[in-house]
Amino acid sequence: MAENLAPNPRSGGLTAGKFAWPPIVIGTSELSLRISRAVGRGELRRIGSRLYTPNRTEAPEVLVRRHLIEVAGGFFPGAVVADRSALTRGYVAGSTLFLAHPGAARDLTLPGLTIRARTGLGPLGPDHRFGGAELYLSCAERALVENQLPSRLRGDVRRRMSQAEVEEYLDRVLRVQGQKRLVEILDLIPGVAAELGLRDEGERARAIVRGFLGSHSIDPRSGVLRARQRGRPYDADRLQLCEVLVDTLLQHPHEPRPADPAGQPELPFFDAYFSNYIEGTEFEGDEARRIATGGEIPAGRPEDAHDILSTYLIVSDLDGMRRTPHSGEELLELLRERHGKLMAFRPEKHPGGFKEVDNRAGATRFVSHELVVGTLTEGFSVGAPLISPFDRAAFISFLVSEVHPFDDGNGRMARILLNSELTAGAEQRILIPTGYRENYLQALRALSHNGRAEPLCSVLEWAQRYAAQIDWADFGRAREMLERTNAMLTSTEIDRRGLRLRLPSDVRGMEPIWEAEVGVPSDGGLSVV
Repeated sequence: MAENLAPNPRSGGLTAGKFAWPPIVIGTSELSLRISRAVGRGELRRIGSRLYTPNRTEAPEVLVRRHLIEVAGGFFPGAVVADRSALTRGYVAGSTLFLAHPGAARDLTLPGLTIRARTGLGPLGPDHRFGGAELYLSCAERALVENQLPSRLRGDVRRRMSQAEVEEYLDRVLRVQGQKRLVEILDLIPGVAAELGLRDEGERARAIVRGFLGSHSIDPRSGVLRARQRGRPYDADRLQLCEVLVDTLLQHPHEPRPADPAGQPELPFFDAYFSNYIEGTEFEGDEARRIATGGEIPAGRPEDAHDILSTYLIVSDLDGMRRTPHSGEELLELLRERHGKLMAFRPEKHPGGFKEVDNRAGATRFVSHELVVGTLTEGFSVGAPLISPFDRAAFISFLVSEVHPFDDGNGRMARILLNSELTAGAEQRILIPTGYRENYLQALRALSHNGRAEPLCSVLEWAQRYAAQIDWADFGRAREMLERTNAMLTSTEIDRRGLRLRLPSDVRGMEPIWEAEVGVPSDGGLSVV
């Protein structure tokens, strides 16, 4: 083998002449001498039994997880990802990957991963091959049948799923792929079960599928199937995100910021102004003020003007804003009532009525229209442990934003409920200025897409801190402070000019309303998303 090794960026390995080590190398008798010499020269390092890599920096467990398919196929060529792993996102349950293969049963322990391979049939016709790897994935029908077999607990996880877990999987299939896919699975199970020699297990799997199709009555073991049988199905994945937010809020107690809404008479206008600006309804400040407080509707844009007016009428009604829901049913009632007012001048948006067609924004697909009522009511129960006004406000606003229950006005409704909880609790309302729009939206996406709740909590806390430093008693003074702290700038202007939203306390000569420091970053939360 040639010397003078150089990094090969495409493979992640090292090149010697025309030879390049792949990112993961599995030792064989044919390669043993070459691998031994490569280890001696520092080309490869050993990270597990018969497992090597040219990567000198990353942790072995990270490399094993990243190259899971190649590793499993290399050690167990022709094996099938089976049992629990076949129905688990990412295939690894805890730290275990379950396989079936024609050879003897054995366990293989690697950094960060245990592969448990049982004796079983190799790939069937409908099983899926992982590209060029020597590994297959059980089709859904095979996985559902084999997960009906009994199993005992070994380590931290059982090889097979419980009935409740299978029900949760089928609920996700129904939500994402629709009823047609469940019917297809139902029809294909008998043939797969016969090939596996598991006819009884196939019948049990079919019974569960039929339970979701409403053609068979079974004793449900999961909340999702019980909810469907009650006629209130919900989106379990969204509720899991809500649970993440609840846990984060409980682990990081919020410092209260008391405020008297009667002493901040100008805040409702700017709340309505910015909340609509976020959604693309743009007016100059003076024109928007004449619309909101004077009812002047410009002839050229009556619908946009009514959006601002309707929002202002809701958020400026202090008695109305002090009404908060105490149950899932009250949440539904309050949402319908406020949306009816918000969209009173837009009959085509079905004021007060939940959506009847699914909606989305970019890559975000919101809760299916069939699951709106169930997700809102079940979601409200998830937030029951939250007591403080800030925690309840953050939770209820995220729930509404994530469900997106209406054809239009969802963002404004989420922020109305946000400030309603704060008003009822005599805490400082939260303002999302134009100059802070992207921080707010990125924080929502961090939780919605990546399950990270810390950015949203930090952004809302900083926004509340910002609002507490503005003098809302006088319109001119409030506008001056907003302008001098870059709140009125658009995201494009902020990016082009390299500016950021600033706290009044950070602007010389601003003389903001004093509030105690609470340890929130002074960078407008830009670093947390």
